[in-house]
Amino acid sequence: MPGLEIKGYKQGSIIEWSGLIVDSIFLAGCDFRCPFCHNPDLIPLDAVKSFDIDEILAEIEKRSKSKWLDGVSITGGEPSISKRLPEFLKIIKGMGLKTKIDTNGNHPAVIQKLIDDKLLDYIAMDVKAIPEKYHLAAGKKVNIKNILRSIKIIINSDIDYEFRTTIVPTIIDPEHDIPIIAEMIKGAKRLYIQQFRPLKCYDKEFEKLQPYRLGILEDACEKIKANFKVCEVR
Repeated sequence: MPGLEIKGYKQGSIIEWSGLIVDSIFLAGCDFRCPFCHNPDLIPLDAVKSFDIDEILAEIEKRSKSKWLDGVSITGGEPSISKRLPEFLKIIKGMGLKTKIDTNGNHPAVIQKLIDDKLLDYIAMDVKAIPEKYHLAAGKKVNIKNILRSIKIIINSDIDYEFRTTIVPTIIDPEHDIPIIAEMIKGAKRLYIQQFRPLKCYDKEFEKLQPYRLGILEDACEKIKANFKVCEVR
């Protein structure tokens, strides 16, 4: 299946999707260059050897017949830029499995089509920063209208979802920025505030940063949690 570069395959995760056992697929290629990205090897298409897709699908199909697999979570990289993603999701759905993707939200038309075609059961979108700082978080100029459109599509969809923000020093001010991000996703069910980890970053300078204390993030979360069904620090 050319156009879908699988660079990682992890079986039996119980943390990717609450309440479910899923296999995780890692795709190569991303249109962002987030300086704090923990999967820099997945940004180019050819930095890591690709798995044989037929072998991966055969293994997933075999596991789908057991009680130890509920679904497949696809991350990256950025899954939405893989042109064969819909075909791959359709195959997974045909096995009777649930499907989830992680996305940066920069391709709202793709997200809308996947939802319309009933190819997704769950979507996790990163909201990386407040609008005026988005270019710092993404490592490039971003059309914020795409981000806001994806947020609206996801909130108004009939599938389950979550938004998440990694609180990166030098990019996000917890006290000032987190309430603005909460307003950006107003009406959403879930927001997870993630503590930055200075491990294997795309920009090595970010590996020298000291993460915000957990208490600071918890205080910021407390101020906005009434706006969501779930709002937690993780």
